[in-house]
Amino acid sequence: MPSVTVELQLRWGDQDPYRHVNNVAVASLLEEARALVFWTQDSPLPALSVESPVHVLVARADISYMRPIDYRPEPLLAELDVPAVGGASFDIAYRLVQDGQACVKAVTRMAMVDGVTGSPVRLSPEVRAWLRGFAPDPEVGA
Repeated sequence: MPSVTVELQLRWGDQDPYRHVNNVAVASLLEEARALVFWTQDSPLPALSVESPVHVLVARADISYMRPIDYRPEPLLAELDVPAVGGASFDIAYRLVQDGQACVKAVTRMAMVDGVTGSPVRLSPEVRAWLRGFAPDPEVGA
């Protein structure tokens, strides 16, 4: 499956004095894209709720800024896929695209943990299969 693409609306407060999207706002945009794609009604992932027995946490974030994202009213495109699925974690890869060019490339490692103890929780077969449906297309970027 190729990347899933969602549109993200930039907010006035996302910009810096240069009318570029601020680097801190980029992390927030990645979070928004992640929630739009992976926490849908048909998602088998644990709910994003303090009451959920299993929490899905960002264990690592790596963000590369390729070029500035200009603040403008048109939506920014976010392309996401899942390049790696582990025992108790998975990676989400992102590309934020404006004018057909990648502005940001990022990867977050998402860890599944027990909501009380913080111990790792293994991904169920259902979750693993669902996440593998977001694997990047091997032909893209080859």
